[in-house]
Amino acid sequence: MGLFKPAWMSDNSDNWDKALKAVEKEKNQAKLHVIAKNAPYWKARLDATKKITDQTVLADIAKNNTSEGVRLAAAEKLTDQTLAQKVYADLAKNASYPSARIEAAEKLTDQNLAQKTYADLAKKAYSSADRKKAVENLTDQVVLADVAKNDTEWDVRSQAVEKITDQAVLADVLKKDTNYIVRRRAEEKLTDQAALADVAKNSTEWDVRSHAVEKLTDQTVLADLAQNDVNMYVRMIAADKLTDRNSAQKIFAHIVVVDIGVEKTEEIRAQHAAFDQLTDPVLIADLTKTEKRVYMRDKIIKKLSLSEFSQDIYADIAKNCIKDHDEYWDSRKTHDICMAAFGKLTDQSLIVDIAKNSDDGFLRAVAVNELTDKTR
Repeated sequence: MGLFKPAWMSDNSDNWDKALKAVEKEKNQAKLHVIAKNAPYWKARLDATKKITDQTVLADIAKNNTSEGVRLAAAEKLTDQTLAQKVYADLAKNASYPSARIEAAEKLTDQNLAQKTYADLAKKAYSSADRKKAVENLTDQVVLADVAKNDTEWDVRSQAVEKITDQAVLADVLKKDTNYIVRRRAEEKLTDQAALADVAKNSTEWDVRSHAVEKLTDQTVLADLAQNDVNMYVRMIAADKLTDRNSAQKIFAHIVVVDIGVEKTEEIRAQHAAFDQLTDPVLIADLTKTEKRVYMRDKIIKKLSLSEFSQDIYADIAKNCIKDHDEYWDSRKTHDICMAAFGKLTDQSLIVDIAKNSDDGFLRAVAVNELTDKTR
C-alpha cells in the first residue's frame, strides 16, 4: 500500500476518526473482513465486524481476532450457537479485561461457569466498577457475604448487600459497616426479629440501634431497650413502641428529666419527643415540681393550656410547682407554670384552699380575686 495506505490502516490516534468514517463508508464484505483482521484501531475492527454478514468470516473473527470486544461482537452475530457459546466460555475464563469476561459470562447458557466468573471478578477485579458489575450478576450468597463484609469500596459492598438474603449476614453488616448507606441498605432488608434484636442490643452506633428498634415488635426486647439503652433517642423510640402504655409514660417522664450533661442534638430531640408523648397528668404534675429549663417549662405551659386534667391535678401544680420568677422578672405573665395551672381551675373549694394555704403571696392574692364568695 506504500504511501497510499487506506485511512482505516492509520495507527495514529489523531486519525482514528477518519479510520472510523472509512469503515462506515465501506460496503465490500471482503474488504470489511480485511479491516476486521488488520486495522490497528480496535474500534475500526469492531465496526467492520458489525457490518459483516458472512458466517464463515464471523466464525474466524470470533475464534481468532486479537481484540476481545471484536470477538464478542462476532460471536453475537453467529447463527451457530454452539460455536458462539464456546467463544463466550473462552472469553469468560480467559479474557484479559474483566469487562469482557463479564460481558461474555452474561451471554453464557452455562450458568455454573457464569457464576464462577462473577465470583472470581467480584473478589479480584482491580476496578471497583468491574467488581460492582460482577456483583450485580452474582447469586452465590457466600461470595456476596464476603464482598459485603470485606470490599474496600462502599458502593460495591452496598451492591452486595442488595442481593443478600441471609438475615444473620445483614445483621452483621448493619452492626459493623462504617458507611451509613451500606448500613441503611442492610437495615432495609433486615426483617428477622432475632437479628433485629441482636443489632438493637449490640451495635455500637446509636443510629443503627434506633433503626433496628423501629422495626422491632418483640415487647420484651423493646421494654429492655426502653429502660436500659445508653442513648435517650433509642430509649424514646423503644418506649413509643411499647403496648404497655403505663410503662411507656414512666419512661417518657424519666427521659425528660435526665441530666444529659454535654448536650447532644439527638438526646435533646429525644427529650422534646418524650415530653410530647407524655400524657399522664400525675407524671406531668411531678415534672412541674422540678423542671427549671426555660424551653421545657414553656412546653409544660403549652401542654397545660391544651389539656383537660382533673381539677385536683391543676390545684396540685398551682400549689407545688417550682417557681421561676426569681430568674425572670416578668415570669408571672409569660413563664409561670403555677399561674398556667391556676388558670385552668374552676373548682371554688380548690381556689379557696390556694387562697388560704399557698406559700406564694401573689398566687394567694390572685386566688382571692377569683373567689365568687369573698366571705370564705
